[in-house]
Amino acid sequence: MSDDLQAAIQKTHDDLVNLRDNHVHHLALDLADLKTDVAVIKEKVSGLESFKDEVVKTLRPYVQAGLVVALSTFGFVSQM
Repeated sequence: MSDDLQAAIQKTHDDLVNLRDNHVHHLALDLADLKTDVAVIKEKVSGLESFKDEVVKTLRPYVQAGLVVALSTFGFVSQM
């Protein structure tokens, strides 16, 4: 192989190694950002879940009472 061809091959190889290393570095940065975003989302979702649980706990007795009234009314009407 000629020296020019050998130098071109070596230059191409060096460029590919550099591109690979930069790509891996950027992937690592993106992954770190993603982990941070997931932690923030989990925190927000846990707040929403606790709010939902509180709403369900508050509304459950009223819904149960409404169902009892509705079912007893239906039963009373069907007896007529």
